[in-house]
Amino acid sequence: MLDSDRFLEILDRFPTVRLAVCGDFFLDKYLVIDPALNEPSLETGLDAFQVVNIRHSPGAAGTVTSNLAALQIGSIQAVGAIGDDGQGYELRQGLQRTGVDMTHLLVLEEIFTPTYTKPMVIQPDGSEQESHRLDLKNRRPLSEAVQERLLSELEAVLPEVQAVIIADQVAEEQLGVITPFVRDRVAELAAAHENVIFFADSRANAGDFRNV
Repeated sequence: MLDSDRFLEILDRFPTVRLAVCGDFFLDKYLVIDPALNEPSLETGLDAFQVVNIRHSPGAAGTVTSNLAALQIGSIQAVGAIGDDGQGYELRQGLQRTGVDMTHLLVLEEIFTPTYTKPMVIQPDGSEQESHRLDLKNRRPLSEAVQERLLSELEAVLPEVQAVIIADQVAEEQLGVITPFVRDRVAELAAAHENVIFFADSRANAGDFRNV
């Protein structure tokens, strides 16, 4: 049984822990809309919604790194692939704010930074209600070259960490960072590095992981 003294002892060790998070880094972008300011578009006649505030934060694997940062984990490494675009810039800002090391995060021109854009409509009582989400995701598989680069970055970080969290966010098997090829190589790396704990979180493919 875990008593309070043991629990506090574990918490006290968090600042010495070194982790890597490998997987699908998304941007969560919130557009706050004030419906009282709607105006008709001159081009279409449809309502033009007026955005009065913008918030953004790391999502998916970025949510994991943010939670780890809130727990005051000592070192957090990001391993993944995002686009060289505006969404990627905002995502990197969020990761930087939470102290995440992005040395092993690939920034590529050939892909989008996956983004969940969430219109938040201000209600009469001042609260916000989420409207239809707009998803920006890559619709083509990662090239074999990018998958190999990603695995090289993951292998390079292993001597620096005590554990790796695999964040497999994208349900479509070939369209995220954690492809079947990457998943198989993760199993090999986990078997070859018994001193590193591998943990996998997957929306749709948890049963396909091995040695984690």
